Amino acid sequence: MLITRPMSPSQSIAARIVIACALSWLCAETTSAQADGAAERGEVKPPRDPTGITYAPSDPNAMVTFNLEDVDLPELVRMMSQLTGRGFIVASARRSIKATVYAPIKVRAADAYEAFLSILELNGMTVVPAAPYYKVVESAKIESRPVPLSVGVKPTATHDAYVTTMRRLQFVSAEDALDLLARYKSDSGGLSVYAPTNMLILTDTAANLQRMERLLDQLDVPRPARATRTLTSSSGSSGPLPAASPSAQRMQN
Repeated sequence: MLITRPMSPSQSIAARIVIACALSWLCAETTSAQADGAAERGEVKPPRDPTGITYAPSDPNAMVTFNLEDVDLPELVRMMSQLTGRGFIVASARRSIKATVYAPIKVRAADAYEAFLSILELNGMTVVPAAPYYKVVESAKIESRPVPLSVGVKPTATHDAYVTTMRRLQFVSAEDALDLLARYKSDSGGLSVYAPTNMLILTDTAANLQRMERLLDQLDVPRPARATRTLTSSSGSSGPLPAASPSAQRMQN
């Protein structure tokens, strides 16, 4: 026969504390096990940031549906924020746009973000980093914005985000190259020269910078040496004369 004795008030409080701690530990273990199981099944619940906005950052190679019809700028930015997990700042006075994208099949999340950059570029805007956020700004006078700087490395990306790159020319004048490249830069791009080191400073979309870099690869090459020969005239004087043309050489032979 089990005989129980009544507990004193202090013993009763201690017992309740022990039971509460045990229940709390049991709930925590159960929640952790459920979370581990959900992660293994790919059912992780999207995180929630302090603003209360739920987002699910995707892997850049994840396939997503990206169809838009007459989407305005705030809605477009909100969609990209949920897709990438990035925070964006959009001024209330920013211009109004309507974007439409038709994609019959799913695309990579990285491609959807590049489409977002292209939409902004077509409307005279772009994205610049402002840690920990990204600011949507006008692309006019973009060279004065804190765009990424690439030094000594040719741009390899082909997206419509703006980048600044620097290139020192070896065989042609930077001023001469500047006059030529001005025809190929975008409307919002910026070009400048630092003459003491024959340096070009280029700011444009990554895609357009690749194009200008290919032009410079063909322009910045050693100039071929001119072949000359010395002939003596009937008066006895001599001097350097240009080399004969291939047709004249054939006639001489």
